[in-house]
Amino acid sequence: MAIPDISNINTVPKLFWHNVENYRDDITMWRKQRGVWESHTWGDYGNWSRDIGHALIAEGLKPGDKISILSETRMEWVVLDMAIMGIGCITAPVYPSNTEEQVKYIVKNSESKVVFAEDQEQLDKMLVIWKDLPMVKKVVVIDKYYPGIYQM
Repeated sequence: MAIPDISNINTVPKLFWHNVENYRDDITMWRKQRGVWESHTWGDYGNWSRDIGHALIAEGLKPGDKISILSETRMEWVVLDMAIMGIGCITAPVYPSNTEEQVKYIVKNSESKVVFAEDQEQLDKMLVIWKDLPMVKKVVVIDKYYPGIYQM
């Protein structure tokens, strides 16, 4: 197979959408959910990223706004990151091993308007510090089995 010419692609989102368009049905990632491996295609990845991007725009986010992801590295993390970049926003990553004070420092200094929290443990951290983060309008739990949206 020949290597495609991508010399005109100068951003990560452009390369992403090039791959979605040209390799829609090809598997791009695998994840293990409750002991079962699932494959996902570039088309899946593109659809999820587009839908999340549209939801963020509907929430009033604009290019240049910051969004934190408080999560381990996982498939949803990369989908969120691509959605965030795709609408011109900026990802502020936060390690889930950080303490509440460290999370508060990162979210506050990044001026994040939305925080995606991996699970109940990360949501609990946000619920403790949220009162000190007036710029954060929503916290979205990304856990597939315990999703939720919390807002001030």
